[in-house]
Amino acid sequence: MVCARVQEAPEDLKQVLSGKAHNTFFHNVLRSATSRLIIVSGWMNAGVVDKAFLCLLRHKLSEGVNVYIGYGWKDGRGNHAEHDTTPEVLAQLKAVQALYPDRLFIREYGAHEKLLIKDSEFVVFGSHNWLSNRRHINRERSINLYSEALANEEAEAVILRIGGA
Repeated sequence: MVCARVQEAPEDLKQVLSGKAHNTFFHNVLRSATSRLIIVSGWMNAGVVDKAFLCLLRHKLSEGVNVYIGYGWKDGRGNHAEHDTTPEVLAQLKAVQALYPDRLFIREYGAHEKLLIKDSEFVVFGSHNWLSNRRHINRERSINLYSEALANEEAEAVILRIGGA
């Protein structure tokens, strides 16, 4: 279904992101979301989920933006693997969630997918781990599709996995 939608989308509604362009794009999305932000990332660490990120997150939540974070990578035996700073980052996110329990939804699950959905504006699919990758040692590429229908369809599926309104 997603592949067909990518092929059907007109060229002017597609944007390819590569390497460090992901970082700039991500921060612009955080600043500009007005109703809903969905972030799915296999990994998360303090390199991305830092003081600046947490400050911006609190600001967006206070403005009424609902934020859904899905994370987690599991090996073939179902064991969760995490970065050294993941417990610290998760504790900080949970502290923010305690302030905004009806706006911030966080769930660990076996996620190899990497998605970023802003409002009903677009959805980004690709290889970039939004919550852990700032250095781009490996080649990362993603495609952003400006499609209200696809953004809403993917958001609905992710929200079902993460939970929340």
